[in-house]
Amino acid sequence: MIVQAPYLRPWVRRALIPGIWLLYGAVMAAQTYFAYTREGRAIPLWSGAIVPSLIYSVLYMAMTPLILFLARRFPLERPRRTRNIAFHIVFSFMLAIVQKILADGASLLVQSAGRSPFPWDHLLSSVIGYFDYGILIYWIILLIHQALEYAQRIQAEHLRASRLETQLTQTRLDALRTQLTPHFLFNTLNSISVLMDEDTAAADTMIARLGDFLRLTLENAGEQFVPLERELESLKTYVAIEQIRFQDKLDLRVEADPAALPALVPSFLWQPLVENAIHHGIETSGAGGRITVRASACDGVLQLQVQDNGSGLLRSSDGEPRVREGLGLSNTRAILEHLYGPAHRFELANAPEGGAMVTLEIPFVSAEDHERSNSHNGGGRRGARQAENPQAAGGRS
Repeated sequence: MIVQAPYLRPWVRRALIPGIWLLYGAVMAAQTYFAYTREGRAIPLWSGAIVPSLIYSVLYMAMTPLILFLARRFPLERPRRTRNIAFHIVFSFMLAIVQKILADGASLLVQSAGRSPFPWDHLLSSVIGYFDYGILIYWIILLIHQALEYAQRIQAEHLRASRLETQLTQTRLDALRTQLTPHFLFNTLNSISVLMDEDTAAADTMIARLGDFLRLTLENAGEQFVPLERELESLKTYVAIEQIRFQDKLDLRVEADPAALPALVPSFLWQPLVENAIHHGIETSGAGGRITVRASACDGVLQLQVQDNGSGLLRSSDGEPRVREGLGLSNTRAILEHLYGPAHRFELANAPEGGAMVTLEIPFVSAEDHERSNSHNGGGRRGARQAENPQAAGGRS
């Protein structure tokens, strides 16, 4: 509806109908005056041009809310479209005649002030000859209202569909994450059970650090994205638990560019990658090892790497790395696909200096950018650089 446009301020909506009709009256008065002037005929500016145009506009200003009410009451939609169209045809004729009688009658009274008799014949011929113009205005208002109602309905449906898509994506991401968390918890609880018989102090420390990790996990619950700095804090807590299992033979190195720390990353991103590196790169060696985590930002792209110094990926007979997807990496890849589509890179390869390395590239988005994008778009994927040389990750769980 014209006066209910949600993107306009309230005072603008209230002034919209009067403003449009007053502007129309001013244009019509100027058109009438200059038309007579061009033809060399004299016409009083006030009583001949301004007053009739003003009366005409004010009458339609008063009638527009009635037309809009009837447009809502009898919409041009199924199932009663034929009946409602017939109603509007009849009513537009009636309203146009009434408006023309009132407008021309008032104008003639002003123009014939002090003279008599009243020019009834002129009024009759004017109404019969020009009332169809009022029918046209009625249907213009009706169709504009219908078009705006339809446009708002489409916008509401798009917004609803966008919200449903966002909720569906969040549900899928939550389902993927819930597959990962129990896997880690069961391993940790099993390690605590073993340590209770061998090293009670170490078991107590692991329980305390598990509590810290769960606290951070709960703080991030329900958040699709968290700052990289907070995700690194959660990572360090997780690795501290694993270091107890390896009796401090596991070394974690974090090489994070300060410029990358404010970037938003999917919550719970690091843990499956590091757990994968520990299980396949460190644990299988039996002697501990080192895991290096890197984060850097350049040209709107956030690059993340997890590298171990283990034996690396197994190779097939032709020398190519032999990989298969496991739960951890396949779920991480699925999460990135849901969030970024083709605007990300996920690669698993042997590191040049030995061991295996997972490399991720995702759009660099700060908290401010994320809020601005949500306010403008209502959610959705954020654009970024097209993925370069993407590989299917796998071979590890």
